[in-house]
Amino acid sequence: MISRTGNSSASRFAVSGERLVSFLRKPQTANRSPNHGFTLIEVMVAVTVLVVGIVFIYESFFFSMDLFGYYSDYLRVATWADEKVWHIQDDIRRYGFLAQIEKRGKVVKNNKNFYWDAACSLIDESPDMDLYKVELKLSWQIGTRKLRLKRTTYATYKYDEDRNT
Repeated sequence: MISRTGNSSASRFAVSGERLVSFLRKPQTANRSPNHGFTLIEVMVAVTVLVVGIVFIYESFFFSMDLFGYYSDYLRVATWADEKVWHIQDDIRRYGFLAQIEKRGKVVKNNKNFYWDAACSLIDESPDMDLYKVELKLSWQIGTRKLRLKRTTYATYKYDEDRNT
């Protein structure tokens, strides 16, 4: 311990520095044994936190794998669906209500079955043009889940100028 023999600022600093060092030192208690370990409750809480973290990681992993499977199938069939809709629109533009449109079928891409249904309906009829609504619905199965994709568009059929109606 430093003795103070005056009111100089150096002696005040020395005393306050000693207090700071004694404050930062670990307190000595008589009740603590020299074997410092974890209690059973602390271990159980730590294990519970780890288990909950691992469960969340596995859940997110399986969710992302399921989502990856869906988008993988979606990308396999999306271009085909766009092309099919384009063909139906083209047939309507050429032939109007006389267009021969397939109503349903099956597409196989990478050993996976995709089933489709097409529907075409007249929405508006005017003297020079007809408006049709075209819907294409695709469905496929992953495990026990049945997934669907739907494309909707519109097509017009313009009558020739020499139409006699």
